[in-house]
Amino acid sequence: MQITGRPVTPLFFPGNRTGIVLIHGFTGSPGEVEPLGRALAAQGWTVQVPLLPGHGTDVEELARTCWRDWVAAAEKAVVELRQKCDRVYLAGLSMGGLISLYLAHYQPVVGVISLAAPIYLKNKKAYLAPYLRWVRRYAPKERQEDGHYLLTHFNYDHIPLAALVSLLEFIRTARKQLPLVQVPVLLIQGDADETVDPASAEYIFHQLGNREKKLLSLPGGRHLLPLGPQRQQVAEAAIAFINSLEEQSNEGVSRRI
Repeated sequence: MQITGRPVTPLFFPGNRTGIVLIHGFTGSPGEVEPLGRALAAQGWTVQVPLLPGHGTDVEELARTCWRDWVAAAEKAVVELRQKCDRVYLAGLSMGGLISLYLAHYQPVVGVISLAAPIYLKNKKAYLAPYLRWVRRYAPKERQEDGHYLLTHFNYDHIPLAALVSLLEFIRTARKQLPLVQVPVLLIQGDADETVDPASAEYIFHQLGNREKKLLSLPGGRHLLPLGPQRQQVAEAAIAFINSLEEQSNEGVSRRI
């Protein structure tokens, strides 16, 4: 199985006492969210982008992992960042966005930014994975040849069906947790997403148990939003969301003083 892109490592951008854990997607790598991470770091915030287990190496290793491994790695990053920062946010792309929403119930984070989180997948063949896994181990990954994308990030060209089955299990598990989310959430979804059905964002929005939530729909937006033509708009929305919550916190401190 081949891989594409440059060598992979976690990313860390040191900054002030406000931190963001930024999580990449299924079969992806930190590089697919790096532009967003750098934009957030440019605001002076501390940004940590973990490399999820089984990612950035080879598909055989990914096949030996499951959603609990991916969630545990993201949660570890939150715990580590809380040792450096007073206030921590979660953000993520695709599966990383869903992990962010899932962990918001278990970790004391300030807010969540979720990009193109999956509830419904566009490729309906994915739902055959629980049956096909017994006759084949891997399936070719559909390539995104759109010239708008900066296809320089590491990615696998095949998907281990065992890992895909685990992803489907995680989606079912995480969607049940959505009503438990109480922190502010910003959802961003492209209406031309080729991987995740945009109806996923509407479902998440209405299932969230919090009051402070916003759904930003991007016309023409594809799946890899931090790498696409709307990446600046995505970064600006994320920055505005965090700034708003930071201002609310500062106002609360001022009133107590």
